[in-house]
Amino acid sequence: MRRATMEELDEVFLKYASLGEGTDQRFMTPSDFLVRYLGLPIACEETVALLASAIDTTGDGRISRGEFYAFETTLNLPDSLFRVAYQLFDQDGSGSISLDNVKDLMSRVVLR
Repeated sequence: MRRATMEELDEVFLKYASLGEGTDQRFMTPSDFLVRYLGLPIACEETVALLASAIDTTGDGRISRGEFYAFETTLNLPDSLFRVAYQLFDQDGSGSISLDNVKDLMSRVVLR
Protein backbone atom coordinates (compact mmCIF):
# COMPACT_ATOMS: atom_id res chain seq x y z
CA MET A 1 0.00 0.00 0.00
CA ARG A 2 1.45 3.37 -0.92
CA ARG A 3 1.49 6.38 1.38
CA ALA A 4 -0.80 9.29 0.59
CA THR A 5 0.77 12.47 -0.70
CA MET A 6 0.45 15.70 1.27
CA GLU A 7 -2.05 16.93 -1.32
CA GLU A 8 -4.18 13.81 -0.86
CA LEU A 9 -4.02 14.15 2.94
CA ASP A 10 -5.00 17.80 2.69
CA GLU A 11 -7.96 16.90 0.48
CA VAL A 12 -9.14 14.31 3.01
CA PHE A 13 -8.63 16.70 5.92
CA LEU A 14 -10.64 19.47 4.26
CA LYS A 15 -13.43 17.05 3.31
CA TYR A 16 -14.02 16.09 6.97
CA ALA A 17 -13.02 19.27 8.82
CA SER A 18 -16.29 20.87 9.95
CA LEU A 19 -14.87 23.64 12.15
CA GLY A 20 -13.81 26.91 10.54
CA GLU A 21 -15.42 26.26 7.17
CA GLY A 22 -14.77 29.14 4.78
CA THR A 23 -11.57 30.15 6.61
CA ASP A 24 -7.89 29.24 6.38
CA GLN A 25 -8.00 27.75 9.90
CA ARG A 26 -9.92 24.49 9.55
CA PHE A 27 -10.23 21.80 12.22
CA MET A 28 -11.80 18.38 12.63
CA THR A 29 -13.88 17.61 15.68
CA PRO A 30 -13.19 14.29 17.38
CA SER A 31 -16.44 13.01 15.80
CA ASP A 32 -15.37 14.26 12.37
CA PHE A 33 -12.23 12.14 12.65
CA LEU A 34 -13.48 8.99 14.37
CA VAL A 35 -17.07 8.70 13.16
CA ARG A 36 -17.18 10.47 9.80
CA TYR A 37 -13.62 9.81 8.52
CA LEU A 38 -12.77 6.45 10.10
CA GLY A 39 -16.39 5.25 10.13
CA LEU A 40 -16.30 3.97 13.72
CA PRO A 41 -19.83 3.48 15.10
CA ILE A 42 -19.28 5.34 18.38
CA ALA A 43 -22.23 7.13 19.95
CA CYS A 44 -20.73 7.90 23.37
CA GLU A 45 -19.11 11.35 23.30
CA GLU A 46 -16.81 10.46 26.22
CA THR A 47 -15.44 7.50 24.26
CA VAL A 48 -14.99 9.69 21.18
CA ALA A 49 -13.08 12.27 23.24
CA LEU A 50 -10.95 9.59 24.89
CA LEU A 51 -9.94 7.97 21.59
CA ALA A 52 -9.40 11.34 19.93
CA SER A 53 -6.92 12.30 22.64
CA ALA A 54 -4.33 10.18 20.80
CA ILE A 55 -4.71 12.53 17.82
CA ASP A 56 -5.58 15.83 19.54
CA THR A 57 -2.15 16.34 21.08
CA THR A 58 -2.89 19.91 22.20
CA GLY A 59 -5.98 18.76 24.11
CA ASP A 60 -8.11 21.61 22.79
CA GLY A 61 -10.92 19.37 21.54
CA ARG A 62 -10.18 19.88 17.87
CA ILE A 63 -7.81 18.27 15.39
CA SER A 64 -5.63 20.58 13.33
CA ARG A 65 -4.05 19.84 9.97
CA GLY A 66 -0.73 19.34 11.70
CA GLU A 67 -2.18 16.86 14.19
CA PHE A 68 -3.93 15.00 11.37
CA TYR A 69 -0.69 14.80 9.32
CA ALA A 70 1.31 13.71 12.37
CA PHE A 71 -1.17 10.93 13.17
CA GLU A 72 -1.19 9.69 9.58
CA THR A 73 2.63 9.65 9.68
CA THR A 74 2.54 7.68 12.96
CA LEU A 75 0.34 5.05 11.32
CA ASN A 76 3.08 4.42 8.75
CA LEU A 77 5.83 3.83 11.33
CA PRO A 78 6.92 0.41 12.59
CA ASP A 79 4.93 -0.60 15.68
CA SER A 80 2.28 2.03 14.88
CA LEU A 81 -0.41 0.37 17.02
CA PHE A 82 1.94 0.39 20.02
CA ARG A 83 2.67 4.08 19.42
CA VAL A 84 -1.03 4.96 19.24
CA ALA A 85 -1.77 2.97 22.41
CA TYR A 86 1.10 4.75 24.15
CA GLN A 87 -0.35 8.12 23.14
CA LEU A 88 -3.70 7.08 24.63
CA PHE A 89 -2.15 6.21 27.98
CA ASP A 90 0.20 9.23 28.11
CA GLN A 91 -2.68 11.67 28.60
CA ASP A 92 -0.52 14.47 30.00
CA GLY A 93 2.08 14.24 27.20
CA SER A 94 4.93 13.73 29.66
CA GLY A 95 6.52 10.94 27.63
CA SER A 96 6.00 8.37 30.37
CA ILE A 97 3.11 6.26 31.61
CA SER A 98 2.42 5.85 35.29
CA LEU A 99 0.18 3.36 37.03
CA ASP A 100 -2.21 6.25 37.68
CA ASN A 101 -2.38 6.92 33.91
CA VAL A 102 -3.33 3.27 33.32
CA LYS A 103 -5.90 3.28 36.14
CA ASP A 104 -7.44 6.54 34.88
CA LEU A 105 -7.79 5.33 31.31
CA MET A 106 -9.12 1.93 32.31
CA SER A 107 -11.67 3.49 34.69
CA ARG A 108 -13.09 5.48 31.77
CA VAL A 109 -13.42 2.51 29.41
CA VAL A 110 -16.81 0.81 29.43
CA LEU A 111 -17.05 -2.64 27.90
CA ARG A 112 -20.44 -3.65 26.53
